[in-house]
Amino acid sequence: MKIFAARAGFIALLAALTLFCAQRLDFHTDILNFMPDARSADMARLARHLAGSDLARTMFLTIGLRDGRRDVQRDVQRDDERIALAVGELRDALASHPEVAWLRSGPDDSDLEQVWKLYFPARFGLISLNPERDIPELLTLPAIEAKAEQARNALASPAGVLVKRTLPADPLGFFVSTMERLRDDNPSMEVRGGTLFSGDGYGVILLATKSSAFNASRQAPLLDHIGTSFAAIRARHGDDLVLEKSGANRFSVDAERSMRRDMGWIAGTSMLGIALLVLIYFQSAWRFAVALLPSVAGLLLATALGIVVFGHLDGLTLAFGATLIGVTIDYPIHLLNHLAMVGDRKSEAVRTLAPTLAMGALTTIASFAGMTLTSFPGFREIGFFAAVGVAGALATTLLAVPLFLGEGATTTRPLRATARVLSAAMRSALGHRRLLMAVPLAVALLGAVMLPRLRWQDDLSKLGNMDPALEQEERRVHDRVAPFEAGRVVVAMADDEQHALELGEDIARRMEKLRGEGAIGGFRSPSALVWSNSLQRRNLAALAAAPDLFQRVRAGFATAGFRATALDAFEKDASAAMAGVEPAAGAATRKEGAALLEAGFATLKEPPLLLTADAVQQTTLGRMLNPMFLRMNGRYAVLTQVSDPRDEDAVRREIAAVPGAHYFVQRDFVNDFFAQFRDTTLQQLLLGGVLVIGVLALRYRSWRRTAAAFLPSALVPVVMLSGMAMVGEPVHLLHVISLLIVTGIGVDYGIFLVDSAGNRAQHQATLVSLLLCCLTTVLGFAVVAVSTHPALRAMGMTIGCGVTLSLLMSPVSLLLIREEQGPAPGDVA
Repeated sequence: MKIFAARAGFIALLAALTLFCAQRLDFHTDILNFMPDARSADMARLARHLAGSDLARTMFLTIGLRDGRRDVQRDVQRDDERIALAVGELRDALASHPEVAWLRSGPDDSDLEQVWKLYFPARFGLISLNPERDIPELLTLPAIEAKAEQARNALASPAGVLVKRTLPADPLGFFVSTMERLRDDNPSMEVRGGTLFSGDGYGVILLATKSSAFNASRQAPLLDHIGTSFAAIRARHGDDLVLEKSGANRFSVDAERSMRRDMGWIAGTSMLGIALLVLIYFQSAWRFAVALLPSVAGLLLATALGIVVFGHLDGLTLAFGATLIGVTIDYPIHLLNHLAMVGDRKSEAVRTLAPTLAMGALTTIASFAGMTLTSFPGFREIGFFAAVGVAGALATTLLAVPLFLGEGATTTRPLRATARVLSAAMRSALGHRRLLMAVPLAVALLGAVMLPRLRWQDDLSKLGNMDPALEQEERRVHDRVAPFEAGRVVVAMADDEQHALELGEDIARRMEKLRGEGAIGGFRSPSALVWSNSLQRRNLAALAAAPDLFQRVRAGFATAGFRATALDAFEKDASAAMAGVEPAAGAATRKEGAALLEAGFATLKEPPLLLTADAVQQTTLGRMLNPMFLRMNGRYAVLTQVSDPRDEDAVRREIAAVPGAHYFVQRDFVNDFFAQFRDTTLQQLLLGGVLVIGVLALRYRSWRRTAAAFLPSALVPVVMLSGMAMVGEPVHLLHVISLLIVTGIGVDYGIFLVDSAGNRAQHQATLVSLLLCCLTTVLGFAVVAVSTHPALRAMGMTIGCGVTLSLLMSPVSLLLIREEQGPAPGDVA
């Protein structure tokens, strides 16, 4: 009755954990989890911000004609109208989608009115980034006369209505210059009939998603909705219409779907192989089911606690957790095989094996403990998940598995035959003592020669499996709409907003110089949208310092036939903007003007019309400014995006002159961080080895037994890394993490052998257990090794080969303890 109640309680616990996880589990992967967290340095925070910013969440949808060609006999205007109609219908179909934060396909009246109200009153402070140099030149009589001639010609042009509206108050075109800066911010697009068009004739929709671009579970429905909506539009307006998309979400969805396909057949194939192996050796479907209990319980417990601790588990954490089945299934197989071959009662078997299994689990947990201390949230999750999963599997093996087994267990013919073969092989190996002793020396020599030749691969893009067609489409749309890379920016940080804007202005001047020299193709700066108060005051001061400003403007425009009273609005508005300048606007002589200019805005009192970042952010232009003007942890950062960098060394040299500014290439930065993490993981591998040796020494209190339990796990990583160096295979972070798993398993094998070495029956059972454990792990990872994903393939190859080597190296353990045990424990009748 007690056993029945205990079984029911355990099953109820599994059911409760399953229900808890099912309600909260989300299989999406977020790259932010595998970037340094917010407690790291400024550049790490910036990398995280860029990966999760509007820039990363923005999509570009472009609609055009097939292959981008237009038949010369067709009506181009009619094609534009058809494209614009398709753009409008797709925009309307997406507007109400719950994942769309905002979208636009062209300016509307409210946008234009906002720009007018924002910039026109502030135009006198937005004349030039170099006011002391440029404004005196702009206000010479020849320059004014040239402006007047341009204005007269513009009045007769199609834009004459707009010119007529702005000319009386802005005869020198200060507002127009500001609009040109905004237009230069994205020169690749124009507005035709109220719709955004690219230079090659594609209609454009810009949209931002509410969720991270790397949240594939949220992005997939949106992408599907875009596809079905456009299919309906295409059916109505012609199958020569084509839709091309750009967005990071497309790659995350494609990667998740591809990985799900891989993991589906991988899990099915490996589970089938493990089932066949257990059925062949134990000839009991029930025992196979019981053998799975610890792995299932460990995964459920780790998932549930992970959700409680972290709030959410990343998809890669769950994928990694699934590999623990190949590790934790060792514990029940060891117990089942002991019951079958040694014949102990369940309670005796548990008492006998508990210290061995506990020590094996403890060393495995120690192998992953260091990951919980990193600055990468995703790797902290993996370390926590592994530790909890292994501990849960151990507890289930010792406490729950016996509840589902009877007292009687008979050995099977495959178990006996395998025991004889393995015992003979062990005797043969131990009979070649000198050859066996040479193994550690040979491995050490191999490592000394080959390890310095290792090639490290720290470019994480090489670990992906992106569809070439998606990449080509991404590049086409990106070049068509926005030739700026979100991950290639000049960044400067400051403690206050105004200082940050001043740094951005300094960077903009230098970038303009680099563009003129051909070092870059272009740039996008927050200075196209807003200037610091100090720069605006300098513009006003430079304007006020011009001698006889209004008389010269009237005289210059009089030569083009304008009446003197036509510019009254300009004099009124300019006088109001410069009202704080003393003496009155304009100085009697150029000398006095120069003196006033030299004094700068120190003589300027509270000009009423300064443009602020807050004012810009409260309009639709805030969508352009926000990704480039950030507030992070109480500090401000300005980002200047770079396009077509042709001489990045020149960019770095120029930017080095700006205090606190950096040329930031996100891919290189993140790769450097992961390289550092890889080095840290290697150090953890060594430190973990020292910790394991310490634990083993406390347990065995014998240097021979300690060395015997640890030596195979120490040799295998050297052999694996040396082998990669020999064949020229680059080593990356996932290889190193995989070696952590291999080391944990290898230590388990050593502990199992050392603990069973004094008892012939237990030793035979242990040899068979090690073979079965090795085969189950290899079956789990060998299938992963043929995955289409380079990351999974690397883990499968490393763990599969490493575990096999751990088994083959196991005779070295017995060689070290043979003198303590007398005859070889493998010597059987």
